[in-house]
Amino acid sequence: MAVWSQLNPSKPHVAYCVLSVFAALYSVCSSIVKENLYLGEAVLAAVYGLIVGPHCLKWFDPLSWLNNNKNLTLEISRILLCLDIFTVGVELPQKCMYHHFWSVISLMVPIMIMGWLVIGLFIWAIFPHMTFTYGLLISATITATDPVLAQAVVGQGKFGRKIPAHLRNLLCAESACNDGMAVPFIYLALNLVLHAGNSAEIAKDFICKAVLYECVFGVIVGTAIG
Repeated sequence: MAVWSQLNPSKPHVAYCVLSVFAALYSVCSSIVKENLYLGEAVLAAVYGLIVGPHCLKWFDPLSWLNNNKNLTLEISRILLCLDIFTVGVELPQKCMYHHFWSVISLMVPIMIMGWLVIGLFIWAIFPHMTFTYGLLISATITATDPVLAQAVVGQGKFGRKIPAHLRNLLCAESACNDGMAVPFIYLALNLVLHAGNSAEIAKDFICKAVLYECVFGVIVGTAIG
């Protein structure tokens, strides 16, 4: 029996339904999950993605839509990340970054560097066949992730209301800034892997591309547009 073409589901249609189901279920159960399990949407979305993704149920596989073109998932991730960071910036009180600038810097620079190195050492110890530079590369991708328990204190749940407002704002500001702060770590580790033994190439690519172009120029453009 022929299926009406308008109702014939394609792979993107199935993916849209999968995402819609997750969004609907989470919107109904979000308060229960946040206040009882202390989990944010990021953890649940990751678990849900692993289940319905290409390695399990294969319901959501964007790479199969465009003949293994990875630009689609890259651009979607980039847009979602920008929207998430922009939302945090809008929700923060006026002049919040002005008052908490040095606090945010102290959380991002020394603590993130320490976390990057420590996690890299753990990965190197757990997977001895990897070099330390590969451990640093993997570590750079997870160093900027926010602590799970932070979800319980930055929101408006029963625990969030007991935390002073300035601490909640500080955690929100840091959680938004650390995503961008991860860029230098990733580029440095990536250059250590790609240009192993070539210190001049590592320094040139890291300083010119990661620091000056991605970070400094990005901040200037964002400030001008904002």
